[in-house]
Amino acid sequence: MTFNLLIKPLSRQVPRVMSRSFTSRRLEKIPAPLENCKTPEEFLKLIGRDTVKHVSHFKEWKDLFIANGATMSEMGIPIKPRKWIMSWTSKMRLDFKSYAFNLLFD
Repeated sequence: MTFNLLIKPLSRQVPRVMSRSFTSRRLEKIPAPLENCKTPEEFLKLIGRDTVKHVSHFKEWKDLFIANGATMSEMGIPIKPRKWIMSWTSKMRLDFKSYAFNLLFD
């Protein structure tokens, strides 16, 4: 009794290559505080969505911009406020503040 097994030839199988960069994150710029927003508490109040509850994790302005998703997760910040904070810090880095913060202040 013989069994015919359907085996794909090795030449047709496409190997999956996974790569990961082990280099350090490039240093992202830390924007200067705004005239109306000089502390992390003022920044979190300004962006809203009750993110001011997490101000105790950010002692200085630079701590707010150094923190990434993993560090905010370790701090105990839930996913929705974490994403909201990260989106606004990235907007600040990209100098989006001139448009976005004018809308918030008006």
